Amino acid sequence: MDSSSFSKVSFEWENRKKYFRIPFPMEEYDERIRQVRKKMRDCGLDGLIVYGGAGNPSDIRYLTNFSSYIGHTLFVLPLDADPMLTTNSVLHGEPMHTLIWMTWVKDVRPAHMPATVRNPENIVEFVRDFIKERNLLRGRLGMVGEKSIPHFLMNDLKQKLADVQWISADSIVLDVRAIKSPREIEIMRKAAWITSRGLEAAMNAAREGTTEFELQAEAHRVMVNAGAEGIRFPMAMTAGPYAGIKHCPATFRKLQKEDMIFMDMGIVYEGYSTDVCRVLSVGPPTQPQEQLMELALEMEESAIQSTRAGVRICDLQDISYQIAKKAGYEDCYFPKGFGHGIGIAMAERPVLFDGNEEALQTGMVFALEPMIVIEGVGTFCFEDMILVKDAGAESLSDAIKRTW
Repeated sequence: MDSSSFSKVSFEWENRKKYFRIPFPMEEYDERIRQVRKKMRDCGLDGLIVYGGAGNPSDIRYLTNFSSYIGHTLFVLPLDADPMLTTNSVLHGEPMHTLIWMTWVKDVRPAHMPATVRNPENIVEFVRDFIKERNLLRGRLGMVGEKSIPHFLMNDLKQKLADVQWISADSIVLDVRAIKSPREIEIMRKAAWITSRGLEAAMNAAREGTTEFELQAEAHRVMVNAGAEGIRFPMAMTAGPYAGIKHCPATFRKLQKEDMIFMDMGIVYEGYSTDVCRVLSVGPPTQPQEQLMELALEMEESAIQSTRAGVRICDLQDISYQIAKKAGYEDCYFPKGFGHGIGIAMAERPVLFDGNEEALQTGMVFALEPMIVIEGVGTFCFEDMILVKDAGAESLSDAIKRTW
């Protein structure tokens, strides 16, 4: 495409490569594409179309390193040819002003963001053109992101590619993402370290008379200074009567003696997400508070000690549940709050739904958060990012837990 007809700043590869910056060596992305293509071949697919947008940017970031945080992006991966990326995630009509230089994909076909020009280009037409160029108009195409792609966009794809056989293919990329590479683990370890430092900064600032906003600001300051791209989700920073309903935003409320504080936060670092939480009291805890924090710590640490490749998720869940039940808090234990897989998205595989009999695999990472929540009293939960190994587990997050 002739960039002079679209923008003032060339987005062709020769200009982009001057600014090109990715968090991993190119061989990391080559290996991801190789693994995805292997699964495509196993499924008899001729190509893959991957959707990304503000609500689901993870697959696009994972495969192409492009951040589709506004508008819509489609990545087309043929089985045996170079891929193409098309996006209307373009500010001011300038792809080079909108992170297009972050992707390794050489064939980029941008469109103006709707409402910024009278007749914006249609990214679906770019997909159709590319599919035609690759002689795949009657091919079997896998669709990744079909649960998040807007109806109008999917409907347009089906109309303009009427002879294509569409195959649901979310699992192809999710399966590859589930096992983290050594390079991914190092990125996630650094991300978890940054988050841990933010938590500790907020914990150290937690004293009588300090506001929840001041705690949040301190955590944010430390994490951004340490390299966080941004905050991954609204930070839970809540104390006193709201600590027992958990995910509450910070307020100007001042901490009071013997308040329980629940803080849960995550960042984005090189595209990867974190999710770590801590609980503490303002000043020395009361005896019931201390007992409940000990219980929460035992639930988490017992599950971590039993984590290794081959262990079933439901067996880890039962370990935490039995500890809560033995202590008499069965009714306050949250079986749907055991945890979730984490990586380039905040929730991905492994899926830790209650009773899941899936066995963990080496290289999986999940956020572990067995919890006791008592309305009017507090949330008693320690959450860490756990890496599954052949013969054990490693907590990637290392924020202090015991403050009493």
